[in-house]
Amino acid sequence: MTITPNNVKFITGLSIEGKAVKHEYYVQELNWDNIYAFTKNVFQRDEDRTKSGMLVGKAKQRIFHLSKFRHNFMGRKNLRDEGKEVTPERIISTANAYVLYVLGVVIFPDISGAHVSANFIQLLQPFDKIHEYSWGTAILVSLNELRKAFRARRNHIGRNMDFLQAWIYMHFPIFSQRDFENKEWGHEYYGHKYAYKSKLKNQKKGYLKLRRQLDNLIMKYVFFDPYKEDLAKRKRKGKKIGCREKKKPSRVLDNPSKATNQGREKC
Repeated sequence: MTITPNNVKFITGLSIEGKAVKHEYYVQELNWDNIYAFTKNVFQRDEDRTKSGMLVGKAKQRIFHLSKFRHNFMGRKNLRDEGKEVTPERIISTANAYVLYVLGVVIFPDISGAHVSANFIQLLQPFDKIHEYSWGTAILVSLNELRKAFRARRNHIGRNMDFLQAWIYMHFPIFSQRDFENKEWGHEYYGHKYAYKSKLKNQKKGYLKLRRQLDNLIMKYVFFDPYKEDLAKRKRKGKKIGCREKKKPSRVLDNPSKATNQGREKC
């Protein structure tokens, strides 16, 4: 059993159709001149301000610090609520920053959990075409590169571990006993099915328990098609999984974060 594109679609609700994220015009390593050109166009920031929010040094250290990045762009809605002027350029730059932040935290998280590659800024242009990318497929491809996402003597793994954990719980529900099922789950995206709470754990005991569960795992505890029953119900109701009701596009001015949802009714 392997992770499939449909798993990504059902768990995250992201599209598995559309344009490849790393398409034929995607540049694997942007040079500094291109990075500065993109940041000026996308974030209205000059070279000095761009450098202040980046780790600058070796050729491959072309990354933004997520904490600095978030700090520089947060608070725009509060300014508007206070009656202060917020220019259209500032609104668009904030929306672009939000999407880049999501790419670094959700779609392509690295092993540090604190950085996002500057190469991803080329995916923000043109902004009204972002929803046409196959983001679900991008998560799957990224996850399949786990062998590149960890290093010895580290206690973290890169890539979208929330999706992987939800996938494990869906197919091996015996392991979900460590957490609890979300009673308010709306039967839309399976990634919402489990709610997690931070709690003190005895790592050694937890590790040994997982090892015992794996050693004693038998076929009856494996769900090869956990979506079958719900799919049948939705089919009778004429409702598709991974699709949202078509809504009128929200203005970026009211809520920049909603700009990424335009066009999400496509499957």
